[in-house]
Amino acid sequence: MNRNFTLIILLVVAGFFNLDAQAVRNVLIEEYTSATCPPCAATNPIFDPFLAERGSRVIALKYQSYIPSVGDPMYGHNTAESQARHTFYGINSAPSCRIDGTTPHNGHPINVVINPAPLDTRLAVTSPIEMTVNHEVILEAGKDSMTITVDIKNVSASDFTGANYVLHTVMTESKIRFPRQAATNGETEFSHVMRKMIPNQTGTRITTAIASGETKSYSFKVAVPSYIYSINELSVVAFVQNAATSGANPREVFQAGYSAPKQAQGNYFDINIISGTMKNRVDQCDNTVSYEIEFENISSDPTPITSIDFVQINSGVARPRMNWTGSLAPGDKATHTFNNLPINLGSSTFNVYVDRINTGTVKDRNVVNNFKEQQTLLTFPNATNGNTLDQGFETGTGTGPVAKTYVQTNGLRIFRASAAQGNNFPYPMGGFGQSTWNMFFAFSDGGTGGLVASLFFDKIDLSQGVKTEATWNYAYAVKDAANTDKMELLVSTDCGDTWTTVYSNFGTNMASVPSVDVVNSHIPGFWLPLPDQWKAEKADLSAFDGTPELLVQFRGTGGNGWAYFLDDVNIKNGTSSTQDPGIVKSMKVYPNPVSDRINLDVRMEESAKADIRLYDMQGKQVSQLANARSLNVGLNNLSFPIDLESGVYQIELRTAKGLQTHKITVF
Repeated sequence: MNRNFTLIILLVVAGFFNLDAQAVRNVLIEEYTSATCPPCAATNPIFDPFLAERGSRVIALKYQSYIPSVGDPMYGHNTAESQARHTFYGINSAPSCRIDGTTPHNGHPINVVINPAPLDTRLAVTSPIEMTVNHEVILEAGKDSMTITVDIKNVSASDFTGANYVLHTVMTESKIRFPRQAATNGETEFSHVMRKMIPNQTGTRITTAIASGETKSYSFKVAVPSYIYSINELSVVAFVQNAATSGANPREVFQAGYSAPKQAQGNYFDINIISGTMKNRVDQCDNTVSYEIEFENISSDPTPITSIDFVQINSGVARPRMNWTGSLAPGDKATHTFNNLPINLGSSTFNVYVDRINTGTVKDRNVVNNFKEQQTLLTFPNATNGNTLDQGFETGTGTGPVAKTYVQTNGLRIFRASAAQGNNFPYPMGGFGQSTWNMFFAFSDGGTGGLVASLFFDKIDLSQGVKTEATWNYAYAVKDAANTDKMELLVSTDCGDTWTTVYSNFGTNMASVPSVDVVNSHIPGFWLPLPDQWKAEKADLSAFDGTPELLVQFRGTGGNGWAYFLDDVNIKNGTSSTQDPGIVKSMKVYPNPVSDRINLDVRMEESAKADIRLYDMQGKQVSQLANARSLNVGLNNLSFPIDLESGVYQIELRTAKGLQTHKITVF
């Protein structure tokens, strides 16, 4: 009697707990990102590890986007289904994410990293259903396919039913890699990318209720799209969602499941690059290298591979194919070296990838392993560029660096800027408002703290140098006293292998103007320098007199202040005419730009005779305006006709006690 009573109690208790049975929830993170989106390139390396660290209960699904512009190749493969999911959530910015169909914070993934509370809260919520997902990839001549099974078990005490409940089944590629940037934002690696929604973006309606304790199975067999990069990276994400966009719990994802990548069944060809090693590069002034590749045949097809075409990429541009021939059976390895591969000058990227095997008669089905990581290189010309440096950044095209200069950015923007880049700023943007262009270090961009950008110049020859000095003009302002933006001048005597800092300044001490008004500025809330807000600076390079090859670098490190504007970089040694105004107190040159007549207001500390000449930017004299012209103490007003072709020139006023120069633009 007692035993039966105990059994009844246990059954009742068991039944009671069954009424509240719920499943552990897997949380679905849907991210909208694009290879054309610069903020996405900064976000994904932070967001992806954050999701991975939270384990298998967080399932990522990424839709490649058209935001801010089309050009992402993965979006281009399947625009309709990606666009449908954009529309479903009203996505209008990237990167953006949803957690089980809801918007965390403002939808930006970084905000989830900063404050993961919405994700952690959702993980703690149980689900009325369990999901099990499996798939197989089957390779058959001309009809490769994927079979998928999704089991949905109702573990709650009530029917699982809803008029708008939908099962979404998604073919994904767990990892996609490119040997160069996929589009325009520098990204080369992508994860958990939506490739095909099954049967399409509308999913599969759950039309009948799933009773308590019941398991409902769904099976699919679909063709593997021809645009898939790597068949062994194919995976499946499935989730059940309320497709209603209003009412109770709109767009809620009830549960998600995942089937990880597995080896495809059938015969396929696959070359795996084990290692890629750059060799025979002497220093950063060596612009040809050798590249040794070790590779192996990991194909399931027993046919030997007899030919592999490799392609070198220089800064995203493919060079002609390079060929290896031999006989490589499955499981075999080989090593081959390609010699005399050219490298672009300046900052460049370099890689080598497998382009085709057996002259293209068969296809490598897993391109994810066809290359190693892209390398970033810095390369300078081997020859020196004279014994002086005189750079005003006037002769380039667009916002890119001018000839014989090179930029390298590590997160901080640097570019050539004029009044046009300043929303048609009403003053010339060169030094002291006397020329058109400058080099712009974008410390003013948000989040630039600690990020770096560098400007390099061709090597100069100081073997005959005497009291060599560097001079430049700049404009910089702080936002507040906490700003730590820094500018350094560095030089190298060994082609960039090591650098010596010869000048360093930062923060409030570096400011060329004590305070600025950004409320009433040309661009409200942003500072652009007025002509009188520039400052002349110099650095002693005499320690490097006698150096036959000297590289020069301006390196800016962001510290959240306003931008740094750099112009009129000069390095001259004692054998050249070093600018020292001496008794010339000031020289105003106008109008500038000029057409046919130039005016000079010259203020002298004492009377003297002066020669006044015009030079082109290569240092060639093109006009002599005055020879031994008498100048009096105080202000001298001079005017000269000019007849020159359009371009940038330098006017030089020389007395026995000094030299004053000024740039002019002739139109």
